[in-house]
Amino acid sequence: MREQLGKYCIDLSKLVFGGAVLSSIMKEDVSLLWIILLGGSVVSILAVAGFLLINKKN
Repeated sequence: MREQLGKYCIDLSKLVFGGAVLSSIMKEDVSLLWIILLGGSVVSILAVAGFLLINKKN
């Protein structure tokens, strides 16, 4: 179950990264700095959580 949750977190981090890239390309009304800061932090948190859940040494 932990591996599935880890894979889900990694998939979510990829989707958030894609959304941040697309919104910066489409130049929505949100500041580029907010997109980079918020998107980057969410991607980092989800990716680390996913890798920690997948790690079988725990």
